[in-house]
Amino acid sequence: SGGIDSSYIVGTARQVRQENESSLLPVYSGITENDPQCRETRMIKAVVKQGGFESIAVSPERVSDYKGELLEIDDAIEDPFDSSMTMMKLFYLMARDRGQRVMLDGVEGDLVHSLSVSYPANLLRAGQYRRALSESIGIWKNFYRQQTSLSSVFNHTIRPAFIPDSLRQWRRRVRRQSILEENLRGSVINRDFASEVDIEARLRQRASHSDAGSHAGLRERQIRNIQHPYLTTALERYDRIAALCCIEPRHPLLDKRLVEFSLSLPWQLKVRHGWSKYILRRASEPLLPAGVSWRQGWEDIGWQFTSALIQQDTERLTQASRQQALLSRYVHADTLKLLASDQPIEASSEHEEAVWMAAQLARWLNVYSHEGLSHYV
Repeated sequence: SGGIDSSYIVGTARQVRQENESSLLPVYSGITENDPQCRETRMIKAVVKQGGFESIAVSPERVSDYKGELLEIDDAIEDPFDSSMTMMKLFYLMARDRGQRVMLDGVEGDLVHSLSVSYPANLLRAGQYRRALSESIGIWKNFYRQQTSLSSVFNHTIRPAFIPDSLRQWRRRVRRQSILEENLRGSVINRDFASEVDIEARLRQRASHSDAGSHAGLRERQIRNIQHPYLTTALERYDRIAALCCIEPRHPLLDKRLVEFSLSLPWQLKVRHGWSKYILRRASEPLLPAGVSWRQGWEDIGWQFTSALIQQDTERLTQASRQQALLSRYVHADTLKLLASDQPIEASSEHEEAVWMAAQLARWLNVYSHEGLSHYV
């Protein structure tokens, strides 16, 4: 992508390759050909323009070339949520066809080489008042100025320093129901099913992995973030999808030695002047254009690839619409209505994602669940 993590890996890999052999380094990038304003595409082209690369730029339109195989993979996956990784599946399939067997990516540079945006609160507790204020202002200028106010950023970076653990725990209990509704708002999950499997307890368990308490230092907080189950879940998803495409994914930024080195560094080398991944940005300066090394904000065009597949495979949605009885226990009634509607779903819309998730769940239930088997019996 045009972000600092994968771009840094690309720049480093090119340097290593040029020292050992003269062939170009093949790189795969998701771009949008029809959107000249797409910053992701501009950043990618800026890196490739440096030379030394064999650029395989992949737009959502290329989905049609691999439609059959992409759908076959979706039929074979063991976790229905993996179906949304269309862009990565497309990269893996194209690499396989070119005889490549290993693909590097920039997964989770944020977790292991940066700190949560709440780190100014720790500085405040340590008596570093000026640094805490300066860092909060820097975070706002670098990443959030266009989206929200400075006071809103202060609410996330400064205010936690003044809330004792006892008050936080009390407030969490009081807000438990509202947090549940907040997480379920816009979800495709049937509310009765959510209650049946005790989603509330699952949400509390998830939150417990990140709650280090107000007295925890920045290193302890970073360790808890690295150990969060979300990271394991992400890596397992990449491994499952890549294996189905005969590719081995590797994640250089998660190398154990690099993670341990990052944990040993003082906080101001991970974040400084409001910049996340500060040491990674500095290290990338000889390798990348300045606009990439010090990029502000981020974009994600991954769903556009899944949207392209959906628009080319309306039959799957049609089949799912006939399985209301199978889905009704798990899927919210509003989503079932959308699925049953004769009206076309707008591309890359919130409704499109909801009906696709329901359709993939129907496929998965038909393959793996007793409900699906009995539905056809």
